[in-house]
Amino acid sequence: MTSDAASGVLRLQPDTDDLEREFGTVLESCYSQTRPVFIRTNDALHLAAARVAGEAEFVTADGRQRAAAQLLGFKLLP
Repeated sequence: MTSDAASGVLRLQPDTDDLEREFGTVLESCYSQTRPVFIRTNDALHLAAARVAGEAEFVTADGRQRAAAQLLGFKLLP
């Protein structure tokens, strides 16, 4: 993994005020639905980081995270 990060294959999203705000937005979006989309804290953090990084696609096999990613407008892969 260290070599992937060094080669630019992986990007680390730093903990910023924008990330913290986006994390709150992700939670609010999920839990404010008429039928709430329940999501774990770390899954919400991953989605928030993807949004702050400007990603449009998201890969996950987790059902809850997948439902939240779809709600947030990500293109889901596979």
